Amino acid sequence: MVKRRRPLTREESQALTREIVLEAAEELFLEQGFHATSVAQIGANAGRTPGSIYGNFPSKEALCFAVLERHYKQVIGELADSMGAAGEDVDSKLDTFGRWWKTFSSNQRFTMLSAEYIAAVRRDAQRFDELTAFWTVAKMMLRSILAAVGEVSADDKGANALLDSALVGITSSALGLMVSEAGTMVDSETSATVLTDTMRLWMNRIQESGKPRK
Repeated sequence: MVKRRRPLTREESQALTREIVLEAAEELFLEQGFHATSVAQIGANAGRTPGSIYGNFPSKEALCFAVLERHYKQVIGELADSMGAAGEDVDSKLDTFGRWWKTFSSNQRFTMLSAEYIAAVRRDAQRFDELTAFWTVAKMMLRSILAAVGEVSADDKGANALLDSALVGITSSALGLMVSEAGTMVDSETSATVLTDTMRLWMNRIQESGKPRK
């Protein structure tokens, strides 16, 4: 006897539709760019009506943000897992980070989509606030990873102040390298080497700050 599948609940159906739309939107945004992609095209690619799209996402900007948010949450989560499984010494963790960065930064289509989206919503206060809020969470996750690499304790005020500076320096370098890769000015191997060397310099400085002076 064939067992009948249980009908989806409204919440399950909506979640499934949302996932289908996100996949369809990601494909088109990466292929065509944000501005060249319409909601009607996304609906056709997802097999959904524009009304169904707007029932889950209030605008094309909100949909693009959801695509970017999902992607970056996934890759940062992968980084956290990889760093957690790496060896205890700094070099092992930096090597692990370098391998992750080489894969992450070489995905230039996401770099270009991110830049296009940021430019599109720069004057939209609500959308830009969402972007800023997500970036704040991402930076805190990266800060935790850097703290683990540098073995920084929460009560070491000097090391934590340096860690904050390191976060600014490293993320600024990372963003510049991503743009340089997208513009074919550097390759992924060079990008990974430069960024891990930058991290190593900061980690050495942080660790030196914790040593007692003679």
